Amino acid sequence: MEMFLFKPDNYKEWSDSAIKKIIKVVDSCISDDHLDSAKQMIDHFILMLALNETYSEETVQDISKQLYLYLNIKKSNIWVLKQK
Repeated sequence: MEMFLFKPDNYKEWSDSAIKKIIKVVDSCISDDHLDSAKQMIDHFILMLALNETYSEETVQDISKQLYLYLNIKKSNIWVLKQK
């Protein structure tokens, strides 16, 4: 069975653009539903990084931690705004 895995020809440019897009999406979140969608976007991106083996395991972990931290900070900010 042949396995097909998405990997654009310009993978480095694609991954840089994807990170910028994720940050824009997280920045625009205003509700829990938006945050859930942003989390799914991050989940899929990290999975793509891990499967394509372009980046080392440590780099994937660092990127993952930073993106999830960014999402959690946004979630905290939204929670604080709801409390006001």
